[in-house]
Amino acid sequence: MKKCLCSLFLGLQVYGFDGDPWVIEPLKPDVKALYSYTFFSNVEGYNSNFKNQQLLLALDVAFPNQFQFSLELDQDASTFRNFYFRDAAIEIKKQFTDDVAEGDNFSIATGARGIAQTVFGRLDPATLYPGGYHFLGFVSLGKEWSFAMDNFVRFWLLGGLGVATHASPWAEFSGYVLYRHHHHEFKFLAVSNISYGSQLTVDIDNFQGWGHTRYRYFNLGFIYGYEVISDLYIKAGFVKRAVSQVMPKNYNYYTLLIEKVF
Repeated sequence: MKKCLCSLFLGLQVYGFDGDPWVIEPLKPDVKALYSYTFFSNVEGYNSNFKNQQLLLALDVAFPNQFQFSLELDQDASTFRNFYFRDAAIEIKKQFTDDVAEGDNFSIATGARGIAQTVFGRLDPATLYPGGYHFLGFVSLGKEWSFAMDNFVRFWLLGGLGVATHASPWAEFSGYVLYRHHHHEFKFLAVSNISYGSQLTVDIDNFQGWGHTRYRYFNLGFIYGYEVISDLYIKAGFVKRAVSQVMPKNYNYYTLLIEKVF
């Protein structure tokens, strides 16, 4: 199976999980270290310079039966708080069909994510999390077109439903296109999130979390990666918010990622 080292940093805010329907090579750990900087200037009429910095460590391990396990630890600093431990997250994914190694028409996977967030993260307006303990079930479908060794295009779609202890249910939809040409990797993404909360406004001065707001957003992004030496990648990305409702406007997200496969 080809290596497709393409983790992407967007769930409700920014996770290392992108829910692609392929698993990495069995028993070859994939380790990532990520730094991101986010800023936005408006939240439903509150005009200010909000910012958030994120340090994230992630580990992916796949097994011969097409299961993949992922773990993330996240530390943040924002306009409202100095660096603090924000959350720990896990993802378990099972691939059912494989268009790359098995010759199936499409690759299909299902999975589940669990995230335990500290109260500091829930009450920080700059983190953009629903709050508490999060659970998301998802299904993804994808296809690869291969032209030569390390020269291919992958496309996949993801749909998921989430619940949390301090939040209303939400739905997540995303689409990705990845083009890999030898040492270069180009990735385009579109991510949408819809909450079924009841609150139509948010009070930053008395903020209790994003969990029960009826937010909507649609983000567009691009990531470029380069293989510096064998199995060591450096990636840089940018995400811009195209549509926002009861969520930060003028949202800009920059990230730098170092990734190593052992």
